[in-house]
Amino acid sequence: NLQIISALIYLQADYISDATTLDALKDAQKRIMSMALLHEKLYRSNDLLHLNIAEYVSNLAAHLSTIYKTEARNITITTDVKVGDLDIDTAIPCGLIISEAVSNSLKYAFPGGRSGTIAIVMHERNHCITIRVSDDGIGLPAGMDPRTTPSLGMHLIHMLAENQLDGTLSISSGKGVVYAVQFTRKKA
Repeated sequence: NLQIISALIYLQADYISDATTLDALKDAQKRIMSMALLHEKLYRSNDLLHLNIAEYVSNLAAHLSTIYKTEARNITITTDVKVGDLDIDTAIPCGLIISEAVSNSLKYAFPGGRSGTIAIVMHERNHCITIRVSDDGIGLPAGMDPRTTPSLGMHLIHMLAENQLDGTLSISSGKGVVYAVQFTRKKA
């Protein structure tokens, strides 16, 4: 069902001429496809309640690479996930956070044909999970506060990290941008 909704949005986008509206539709489609990938992984597994997050993150990175044509832009996305299977209620916000952070990097970090790398790292230690998405792009604009920007993507990252995962979020900028989320794995 989510793939059908995504396809309908894709078709509707052909009739949109306003760039801002078109970008909003494409962002909505990307978010829906991120969840559709997750659900597809669940349906193909023997366990409908838990997800192999390493496999999902790898597929999500490949999907985002295709959408944003990273190969033609000489941008590489790497993944390093050392976390066991996650329950669906944890996997969904993790996937959306990663998708939003990577999308922000692909949209803004590499202007003017600049090449670069985006790294997705997800590790677990003593039931504490850390998600780290970083790029080696141009960094945030001077004076920009990620907590107060009107960007829906940044707002979603904050909301998902703090409200859905009961975690902490830090965003730092210098030589590139680093999104870091930490949360405790919920006990079954």
